[in-house]
Amino acid sequence: MSRPPSPIFAALGQEFFTDDMVQQHALSPRTVASYRDTFVLLLRFTERQLGKTRSACS
Repeated sequence: MSRPPSPIFAALGQEFFTDDMVQQHALSPRTVASYRDTFVLLLRFTERQLGKTRSACS
């Protein structure tokens, strides 16, 4: 029996920011946007430090 493919990173991130943070924790849209923007900055930083793009790490 084969396992279904695991969700891609972007889909997991989207689910986290839309479902978990907004619905389960009842955070304001501005708070979620701030967390999202900070996470994007972290991804850009790690890309520069590792010398790889996000798609190369998939």
